[in-house]
Amino acid sequence: MKKDLNVRISCICTDSRTLSFYGEIMGESVWLFDTRYFDQNVYDTFRNGVTMRKLVETDYRRRQTKNSILGQRLQRIKDRSIQMLKWYEKEYETAIFRKSGLRFAA
Repeated sequence: MKKDLNVRISCICTDSRTLSFYGEIMGESVWLFDTRYFDQNVYDTFRNGVTMRKLVETDYRRRQTKNSILGQRLQRIKDRSIQMLKWYEKEYETAIFRKSGLRFAA
């Protein structure tokens, strides 16, 4: 049985035009990146946190949305979150993806 990731991605609205994304890794909150825009739908998706497993397994480009731009933004946030978590895993020698056995296209 594969071990679940203990990682959640969430965001907060830092001002009227910026979203800051954080990863909660083993109880520790780690800043990942900021966006230069505010989108209410993106904020609603991530404000309560999204588990890493759900984030990796969801293809936002194929998701049926009213607005294709929303699907593209969610996909970019997903890709960037994974990229930043891979960097964190390498930099701090933690096992985020290796423990879980998650596979995804780079």
